[in-house]
Amino acid sequence: MKQICLVLSLCVLFALSSCTKDDLLKKYTTDMDGVLIEYWHNDNGSWSTADYTYKYRLVLTGRLPSAVVNSEYVVLSNTKEVTFDQCAAQIISSSTADWFDKSKTVLVECH
Repeated sequence: MKQICLVLSLCVLFALSSCTKDDLLKKYTTDMDGVLIEYWHNDNGSWSTADYTYKYRLVLTGRLPSAVVNSEYVVLSNTKEVTFDQCAAQIISSSTADWFDKSKTVLVECH
């Protein structure tokens, strides 16, 4: 009987510890330099924001016209076909036509 109680107790502890939201490898928050939207790296390899989950985290580097230094954009996406120019257009443009469909791609950092 003692062994059954011990096994059940261990199972409950294991279940409680594995049910936390901390199934993530690293969290990026808006109080960090350049982070626009809070996101995190899940232990299954995917990336998430509060609203969506993505396959890839892409770091895109380039130089804006008339800029002295390079800029860096970090996007979460379900495709690898995102360009630096698309990110720059989203930052510079006020037209929503230039913005990403957040269910497919989201700009999360700008440096």
